[in-house]
Amino acid sequence: MSISPSEKIKVSIDGNIATLVIDNPSANTWDRESLPALKQVVEALNAEPTVYALVLTGAGEKFFSAGADLNQFASGDADVARAVGDAFGAIRNPDGLNIPDLIEYVTKQGSVKEYPESEPVSAEELLAIEADVNDRIRENASVVTRQMTPDEAQKAGAVALFGEKYGDEVRVVSMGDAKTDTELPYSMELCGGTHVRRTGDIGVFKITSESAVAAGVRRVEAMTGAAALGHIATREAIISDAAQVLNSAPGDIPARVNALLQERRTIEREMTELRRKLAEGGGAASSPDVRDVNGISIATRLLDDVPAKELKPLVDALKGQVGSGVVAVVSVSDGKASLVVGVTEDLTERVNAIDLVRAGSAAVGGKGGGGRPDLAQAGGPDGSAGAAALKAIEEAIASI
Repeated sequence: MSISPSEKIKVSIDGNIATLVIDNPSANTWDRESLPALKQVVEALNAEPTVYALVLTGAGEKFFSAGADLNQFASGDADVARAVGDAFGAIRNPDGLNIPDLIEYVTKQGSVKEYPESEPVSAEELLAIEADVNDRIRENASVVTRQMTPDEAQKAGAVALFGEKYGDEVRVVSMGDAKTDTELPYSMELCGGTHVRRTGDIGVFKITSESAVAAGVRRVEAMTGAAALGHIATREAIISDAAQVLNSAPGDIPARVNALLQERRTIEREMTELRRKLAEGGGAASSPDVRDVNGISIATRLLDDVPAKELKPLVDALKGQVGSGVVAVVSVSDGKASLVVGVTEDLTERVNAIDLVRAGSAAVGGKGGGGRPDLAQAGGPDGSAGAAALKAIEEAIASI
């Protein structure tokens, strides 16, 4: 299965079980390539409905994994350290971390995920930032450039990454007049790039995205000038098109979309209920067809386009109608087969649902299957063999 972006993460699928092998000799260590690849593969497998379990192992006989590849840090390169830290979910903050607070948070939450210092900037805050910057642009203040030592720049209040290496002299760019004698300019930073002569030359400022760079560090991206106007025009065109499609005024789009989503959820619930009733045989008043195989009652259903997630509730409902026996259901969708087998509680010492579902899975080209003795699920690539899968399950019962 070619879902891994890296040769260091090998993927194979056997029936409903995916196996991931860390193959990074000699100790199967994690690095900037393998760890993001693992995340991508797991996300892809989570979206695969026929995969129910995941096994993570290491190549070779000696190691599962020795952890992070420490050779990555040997150069002392700060950029490498930060990149590896990001891949491993490390927390860093240029202003320092409150370690007792962080320990308390992890103790309560069990993870550093969503640590408050890295919360997203709200939509209201982004609008306020955008408005503030545009106010400063309209002031048309002069842009001032000065040369000074790094220490002088820091004492003057310039913004810089002081963990980085600078020369004996740095370029400090200031823009936006200070409102009082005690205030700093609106922006004062160490920068060697190109700048306008006055803030008004920027024209307009439009925020386009906001994201996390690392824990406690956010990145805001924006456009200016003609690019910003083009971005705004494109967004306006999209809103206009959406309003026409929805047959509503632009200001009513959110309410209209919410109403449609609610309507869709209602329809999906109704469709699920209708599929369940049809699969059960027409509703509560209709009992399923039950046959006797080796002294065990068995009810089977071969269905079309019933989602795999709906099969287990269906089997539970049919088990209630059968009373004592085995229920086997196969659904064929997009050429693939999904199987669920249920065994009533009184028969689990004699009949195992896992064994039965594996027999059915083999008939549709699958391998394996899993679950509990009373309820198991599997799948296979050959949906055309759905009837053969039900027959294989019956034969497995007959051989008990």
